[in-house]
Formats: sequence, structure tokens, C-alpha cells
Amino acid sequence: MVGLPVSQPDTNAWIFVSHSSVDLAAVRQVRNYLEDKGAAPVLFHLKALTDPEEFWPLIKREIMARNFFLYCESAAAERSQWVRREREAVQRAATTAPKRIGSIRVDQEEVDRGALDRFLSVTRIFPSFSRRDLATVQPFLSALRSAGFQVFDELPVPPSTNYPEAIFDGLQQAARDGWVVIFVSRASVQSDWVQMELQAATRLGARLIPVLIEPAELPIELMGIQFLHATQDPRGAAVQLVHELLQRAD
Repeated sequence: MVGLPVSQPDTNAWIFVSHSSVDLAAVRQVRNYLEDKGAAPVLFHLKALTDPEEFWPLIKREIMARNFFLYCESAAAERSQWVRREREAVQRAATTAPKRIGSIRVDQEEVDRGALDRFLSVTRIFPSFSRRDLATVQPFLSALRSAGFQVFDELPVPPSTNYPEAIFDGLQQAARDGWVVIFVSRASVQSDWVQMELQAATRLGARLIPVLIEPAELPIELMGIQFLHATQDPRGAAVQLVHELLQRAD
């Protein structure tokens, strides 16, 4: 059995990988590639179990807890009743909340790494905000991590770290594999760091999501971009942000 428990902290982009045990060698290549990219693939291999039914409640819990699903397609997967059962559970979960579902063939000569990159292209979040707003922003960051997104966090910074380089690297990764979320407030529009991050994200062509956490004038770079109004119900807006990002996945 290969698996990761639900209780582990959500520090990476968590991805439930549905596959046939017949394809395990190829699926391991997929897993290794996802891990190399900073994701946390969740795989279950039930071959060694005498009674797989005993394990189904745990798998079902994992499915309900995840928002990112990758289907490893093959002739064996098409024949597998277990794979069909997993995917039916995913589809039921998708009726109650947005889910990101991708697929890749694993019965070909080479794993399509481009397809994996496209699937990963909505999993990273770079949050840009004023530290004065940390208490307001924290519920958004917690909601994103719990939903399975990989949220950039520059703290704590090791003494040897070049801080500007670490920030720019995080922005580059989010521009390539996700979103830059700008939390707009009176403090953030006056912050040199937030302004620098916004300008860098714009130059990198990052997908921007403004979140208005208190009445403030939007920076010129955000004019014309649909924003999330979070001044009246911040906790509800955190859930709405997660749904918005999952719905925009494609």
C-alpha cells in the first residue's frame, strides 16, 4: 500500500491520483514528476490487502478532502471496477463543490510531462499583502492551504537567504503554475513591497486575483480586473476565493 493520511499538513499541492494497480510502474513516474514539481500526490495501491473493502472508507475520506484529482488513463484503468468506483466518488464530490480534474495516459511509451505541467498550472498561490493585514489575510491563506493549493510563504527566512530573490522566485513559480492573489487595503496600496510584487507579477504575465479586504483605491495595474469583495464577510470570502480559483482552473 502506498498512501498518505488525511491528517498530514497541507503544505503542498495535494493531488489524489486515481489509477489501476496494473499501471503502477508508469504511475510511479507520474508521482515522481509531480513530487519534483513540489506537489504531494496521494496514491493508494491495494494489491497487498486481503479485504480492500476495509480500506474504502479511508479512500472515500481522501476523495472528499481533496480538490485536485488526476486520472491515470489506460486500458487497465478502463476495466478496473475499483477505478470506476473512485471516479464515481469524485464525480459525486464535484456536485457539491468545484474540483480540478485532469487526466493523463500512462499506457504509452513516454509520460506526457507537458500534460502534467498543464494540470499543475493552477496549483500555486503567491499572496501579496501588507504585514499589517496579516490577521485579516490569514483565514484566506488557511483556506487555500486546506483546499490543496501550494501557498508561497517567505517566512521564516533562513539567514543565508537572499530575500528579494526568494520573493521573485515565488512570483515566477506562481506566474507559471498558478495565481498571484493581491490583498488590497489602505496599507497594501501604500506598501513598497506590495507595489514591487505587483509590478513584477505584471511583467511576468501572472494571472492576478485582487481581493478587496477593506475600502481602498485599486492600483492601476488591477484596473479592469474582476476582484473579490471581502470587506463584509472575510470568512465567507475565503471560501469564495477557493471556489473562484477552482472554477477558473480551465
